[in-house]
Amino acid sequence: MKTERNWKFDYIKGIACIIVICLHCPLPGKIGEAVIYGCRVSVPLFFIITGYYCETKSNEWILRKTKDLLIKTLIAELLYGIWSTFLALVVEKQSISDYVSTLPVVKRPIKVLFCGSMFNGIFWYLYAAIWAYLLILLLRKIKIIYSNPICIILIAILVCVLVIGRYIVQNTYDIDELAFLFCNALVFGLPMLLTGMLLSRYEERITKSLSLCVNILILVVGLVVMVIEFIFSGQYMDFHFSTYILSCAVFMFAFTYKRDGIVLKNALSYTGRRLSLWIYLDHIFVNSFLNFIEESTGIKENQVVTLMHPFLVILLSVLMAFAIDKIKSRNRVKNA
Repeated sequence: MKTERNWKFDYIKGIACIIVICLHCPLPGKIGEAVIYGCRVSVPLFFIITGYYCETKSNEWILRKTKDLLIKTLIAELLYGIWSTFLALVVEKQSISDYVSTLPVVKRPIKVLFCGSMFNGIFWYLYAAIWAYLLILLLRKIKIIYSNPICIILIAILVCVLVIGRYIVQNTYDIDELAFLFCNALVFGLPMLLTGMLLSRYEERITKSLSLCVNILILVVGLVVMVIEFIFSGQYMDFHFSTYILSCAVFMFAFTYKRDGIVLKNALSYTGRRLSLWIYLDHIFVNSFLNFIEESTGIKENQVVTLMHPFLVILLSVLMAFAIDKIKSRNRVKNA
């Protein structure tokens, strides 16, 4: 049983949540394109790290995490629903009937239930995490999850479906309409959670046998595979085989990095441990609000504004998450 929290996982989560903002609010030009193509590891890392902790946690702990995430997701959906309704009815002057008919929850309620979201597709990760937790509990109940060979086979099959299936669909159909087939708990969340659980089982062996240099070499291999994939496919996808390699390599950094210090250790560890979920939730609001301000004032197309927009979203999202965390901490102290 792992009782001591590894600060390096929190450090990785801190970086990953900043990368998520860069994916949704990209930098302009080739730099932004490179970040979007090469930094798809952030969401897989969240799942892998969660799987790592799930391995040694009880079913009751997983259920508590599921309930907590469900409550936060529904609150976020409600708040964003109010905001998006204001934009549609007040700012854009849409009719109520036209607006309601465009809502995903009205058009595809089953899809929303399993793949999210009622108002903003970025919330899909939260729905995937909720259902993935429940899938882990189901696999525990039927004891499949305890077999390493079965876990490895499941991971291999689902990752192949995730990459090859998306490639086929993306070249045949409108991927914007069918992206939910690959952004869900079964195809995306489950293989990443199982990967984290397997790596947790082999943590001691990996820590002893895998050096930091070899870990860096795996990262380089992942980057080479990414370049090869791009040359042969000539297109961007949300998940490649290289994404899986890079995600595992970054995760194993926590096993192979032996020192107790690193650049911005405390700040990023705190961000990953306490703020990462809040940043994921609030950056959606911050980005939408800044877009609203920029469009209302007519400065949306200004080059300086375009360049500064991602940095402002990052700064405001972190500050907002910090404020939420402090408020929750004070409430816990008052209720103690």
